[in-house]
Amino acid sequence: MITITLKPRGGEKLFEKLVQKERELKKAGKGTLHAADRSKKGQVRWTHVRYPGKIAFEKSIAPAKGGVVAKLTVSKASQQWQLLTSFVGFLDRYFRDVIESLQISYDRK
Repeated sequence: MITITLKPRGGEKLFEKLVQKERELKKAGKGTLHAADRSKKGQVRWTHVRYPGKIAFEKSIAPAKGGVVAKLTVSKASQQWQLLTSFVGFLDRYFRDVIESLQISYDRK
């Protein structure tokens, strides 16, 4: 599992912006990351159309107000890089002006 902690710039509500962008792209028939379900308020899971695995993310209380913590899980560790690359590319493409920093943490199995 890989954990990505996103710190927004200037108190932006990053979680809401991520969810809104996914909905816009899906409605337009674009994008490769789509919501799988929404189990609780402030939490959502996405899947990729080609790469296996899930991205579960939620609003973060810490380290920054408005931050997001995303957890990438895949069944085969050798395929983890594909989902990670896609997600980071999505963030860079649409939110580079909103995100101050992101931290990637690798969990050992």
